[in-house]
Amino acid sequence: MAWRGRLLTSLLLIGLVAAAQEQRVQRGRDFLGLAPPPDAQAAARGAPLFHQNCAFCHGQNATGAEGPDLVRSTVVLHDERGETIGPVVLHGRPERGMPAFPSFTEAQIYDIAEFLHQRVEESANRFSYKMQNIVTGDA
Repeated sequence: MAWRGRLLTSLLLIGLVAAAQEQRVQRGRDFLGLAPPPDAQAAARGAPLFHQNCAFCHGQNATGAEGPDLVRSTVVLHDERGETIGPVVLHGRPERGMPAFPSFTEAQIYDIAEFLHQRVEESANRFSYKMQNIVTGDA
């Protein structure tokens, strides 16, 4: 019976620590002026849309090719939930060579925006990469 009490106390402490960590992360994001974290499911839906319709110009990772780097774009960086990305996608920028995509739905634009926000997060958190397949020893 005593082990159940200790288990319950341990689980409660783990939950409290996780909640405190989440609050610290959010305070850090607020301090840095970062938008909310991207919606991972929407980003997963947006990736194929981006690759099919945008990657030919902006590159597979949205870091630029013939078109500009969207990871560093002020339109993307100032966007939340697709409100600044949406008009650019829907109407294009003909003076800069970007075609319009008027057939995209609001949900598709949101998904593409979340994919781009995820790419920004991944670029900003480049030190979180894990090293894999490291060969050590004397050749």
